[in-house]
Amino acid sequence: MYPNLDAEMARRKITITDLAKTINCSYETMRKKLKGQAPFLLKEARTIKQEYFNNENDMSLEELFEEQEEE
Repeated sequence: MYPNLDAEMARRKITITDLAKTINCSYETMRKKLKGQAPFLLKEARTIKQEYFNNENDMSLEELFEEQEEE
């Protein structure tokens, strides 16, 4: 799980479909990545950061993709 990414997506109204299109994968694959069931490649994380979270006040790549285990 990526709570920071989830929160920023909600704030900016970015959908799973938006992210999937950005890295050229299916909705289902992106859903699995966001749930931690499939890994994000570094290139994919960088592409998402650059496309949606590239302002100087935005979180770093490490903060945005910081993982948290599901309870």
